[in-house]
Amino acid sequence: MSSGAPVEAYRGLVEVSHLIQSIEKRDVLLKSVLNVARRVMRAEAASVFLFGGGELRLAMALNGDNPVPAQGWAVPRGCGIAGWVFEHGQPLFVSDAYAEPRFDQSADRASGFVTRSLLAAPLRGGKDPIGVLQVLNPVGRPRFDEGEQEVFLAYADLTSTALAKLESLELQRERERLLRDMEIAADIQNEFLGEAAPKRVGGCTFAVRSRSAARVGGDFHGIFPRPGGAVDFFVGDVSGKGIPASLMMARFLSAMPFVLEAAAGPSAALEALNRRFCPAMVRGMFVTLCIGRADTRSQSMAIASAGHPPPWMLPASGAPQPLPMQPSLPLGILSDAAFNGIEIPFRPGDGFFLCTDGLLESRGSGGQRDFGDQLAGIFPGGAPDPEEVAAAVERAEFRHRNGSEPSDDMTILTGAYR
Repeated sequence: MSSGAPVEAYRGLVEVSHLIQSIEKRDVLLKSVLNVARRVMRAEAASVFLFGGGELRLAMALNGDNPVPAQGWAVPRGCGIAGWVFEHGQPLFVSDAYAEPRFDQSADRASGFVTRSLLAAPLRGGKDPIGVLQVLNPVGRPRFDEGEQEVFLAYADLTSTALAKLESLELQRERERLLRDMEIAADIQNEFLGEAAPKRVGGCTFAVRSRSAARVGGDFHGIFPRPGGAVDFFVGDVSGKGIPASLMMARFLSAMPFVLEAAAGPSAALEALNRRFCPAMVRGMFVTLCIGRADTRSQSMAIASAGHPPPWMLPASGAPQPLPMQPSLPLGILSDAAFNGIEIPFRPGDGFFLCTDGLLESRGSGGQRDFGDQLAGIFPGGAPDPEEVAAAVERAEFRHRNGSEPSDDMTILTGAYR
């Protein structure tokens, strides 16, 4: 390197270090780094290759001050100078490119550029290579000096640091975007479910409690009046948690009012839903669902379940009892599955209670999952108000967890003929 070059190289390293702190867009950073490297190393051209999608690709190249189109320029693994440097994780000084057997001349033939001499250094993300930085053709001299390799390696290290910082920033931005999207999705889901939970319909009063283990979940519920004064109600649970479960939940919830309106009863509604959605289930997902239809005029209630926890009857007089539902498959397993229901008396003062398994399997602070065994002793006696029932169960479940985070979505729907 000529006299004064070490000082210029030092200034260039400081300049690149400042770039790391100030630039937050990858393309702007790469162009700036290549410009500094080309100027300080007194090179005609500079390029950077990055690894992604299983191959090493040209991310950016500068010939003088002019960017070189980089789209679609991939380097086969281990091929050419860049491929060799990436594969071995070692720098390479090439004094005479066309005398070097590892040099791939096809790039020169395609671009019209003639490579005489070059320096190439690996870019690293931790211990793993992430790309290759190159400078080509020193200006005013036939070849690079081997002694210049040390300075160039310092540029490569700074470039690696800059790329790692940008990746970290991008991951942070992505997390923030995802968090914002999840918050919006949770607001939409809460509003969606809130609209499906009126407090009084068809001579019955209702109360609902719903909680997602993640920001959004797969539990759903609804209460819909029927012509003639009856009311349909349901609680469902999509397998899994988070966004996939919430999307499937939204599909079911959107379909429920139309299916219930056309169905002769809860069993027929479950069969119609199963035929409709079974072909659409993906990745082994399924849905458990319990549907009830209460008619205060005939003082009767029909209930059917698809693999869902049994509902409870809360009679005006007598002890609460889980209803004797026949075992059944969840929705989405077999398209021709049958769902048998039961019909029971439903008189003034009687109540009912539905929930998802997130309540029954609520994990206590010691890891035990026995909350479902406690339900009978939690329900208030004597024709309780649905709000009292929901609040009592919610408080007991919170005490059961003793401050530990919920492990599953939980929904409670309770109602009474009042």
